[in-house]
Amino acid sequence: HGPDFVIIGAARSGTSSLYMYLSRYPQIISPHKKELNFFSKYFNQGIDWYLAHFPSITDTPNFLAGEASPNYFDCTESAQRMFQFLPNVKLIVLLRNPVDRAISCYYHNFYHGREKRSLEDALNLEKQRLESLTESELLQIGYRHPNNLLGSLYVYKLKRWMEIFPREQFLIVKSEDFYSNPKTVMSTIIEFLGLSDQKFFQYPKCNGRSYTPISQELRQTLSEFFRPHNQRLEEYLGMSLNWD
Repeated sequence: HGPDFVIIGAARSGTSSLYMYLSRYPQIISPHKKELNFFSKYFNQGIDWYLAHFPSITDTPNFLAGEASPNYFDCTESAQRMFQFLPNVKLIVLLRNPVDRAISCYYHNFYHGREKRSLEDALNLEKQRLESLTESELLQIGYRHPNNLLGSLYVYKLKRWMEIFPREQFLIVKSEDFYSNPKTVMSTIIEFLGLSDQKFFQYPKCNGRSYTPISQELRQTLSEFFRPHNQRLEEYLGMSLNWD
């Protein structure tokens, strides 16, 4: 029995906190580690390897299993692979203000030694590269380093997923709502999963790190870069995100 739900992304958008909260829910069974990355990195291990991560109790009625691998969102092959084995799985996507996600991604890579350039240099260089790409090219790009701005171009990733899975199997959550009002958002998620709401009491933040604030000028430049992509996303989803 595989997972009933998967948190597929986006990375640096609250997926660790959400996974931790859901893991504490009495009727949810989770693997012993977050980020199995089966449908992105370890697909050649075979489906039995993947299923072995889920405890057998998940065959019991009223229990759900789930996992969180945010790099599924970026990987061009993940949706097709997942649909092959889990056509009815429920998919949760956290979407964070793309500027904030890009900065968080940069610092995450910087602290792990994968980024040596300054924030401004790294983001400006990536911006120049991405500006030369067409919409159809953006649809075809999977994960690549750097993934600061690319990882925040959500509409192209969502289109890939929603062309394969039915729209009703997705729950799109704005990270800002999740951060500011976790109680309400958790109720929505629990309802989406078909479980009865139980009152959580504590929502500690996970993986949080504070950064030096970026210049207003750079924030403005990045907001303008993301604006047309955000508009496409809002039109595609039929929801307003109010990130500007």
